[in-house]
Amino acid sequence: MPRAALEVTAKDQDGNVIYTERRNYDNWNLWFKGNKDVPLKYWDITATTPINQGLEPGQTDEKINVIILDKNIKSVDIEATFLFEYETGHWEPVKKVTKTVSFNE
Repeated sequence: MPRAALEVTAKDQDGNVIYTERRNYDNWNLWFKGNKDVPLKYWDITATTPINQGLEPGQTDEKINVIILDKNIKSVDIEATFLFEYETGHWEPVKKVTKTVSFNE
């Protein structure tokens, strides 16, 4: 099943990682029993519900993260990498964006 992920990493001016998070976007076609009184192991394709935890083409997603910084941090490099898993366990970066945020005293 195709999977994508967004990996965000923040590093201080010395290159130390101060934050990292990875959010996966999965498009699963899981099929669960409808309102039938039958054990889950006996799946019934006629009573199914797909579960999509991915993003549709053109759909966006956003999340705000708050990072507590030490008072000695002068700048932070934030790197966001969009990854695609073309084969189980083999992730390929599709696009990477890096921005630097500087703090003035």
